[in-house]
Amino acid sequence: MKWAASGLAALLGLFLFHFLEFSNEASDSLCFSRRFLHFSCPGCGLTRSFGALADFDFTAAVVYHPLGPVFLLEAILIWIGWGLILARLIPAPSNRLVNRWLFVQLFLLVGVYLVRLATGALPQ
Repeated sequence: MKWAASGLAALLGLFLFHFLEFSNEASDSLCFSRRFLHFSCPGCGLTRSFGALADFDFTAAVVYHPLGPVFLLEAILIWIGWGLILARLIPAPSNRLVNRWLFVQLFLLVGVYLVRLATGALPQ
């Protein structure tokens, strides 16, 4: 039941993103660090990226944050995997594997952040 509810909630969230307007201005940002500290964090642009994905604008999604489409695809695959685990069609991953994958995600976020910082591509 939680599996289906989480999938429906995610679809609803993505659907609602289609109707939201996301500003590029720091003063209107949803991000605490960008709005109040005037500092772009490693995840800066992900919300706008998901908003662009909800509008099927893949080019804008990559511009806002290159990992937005990757994270959306991963979320879909994780949700499918969760369903397959619940159906006992595949075994659950080990904690060690999950921790390694989370480390890879952190490495990607920091790596993209450093590249964007070095090239001046961070949102202002």
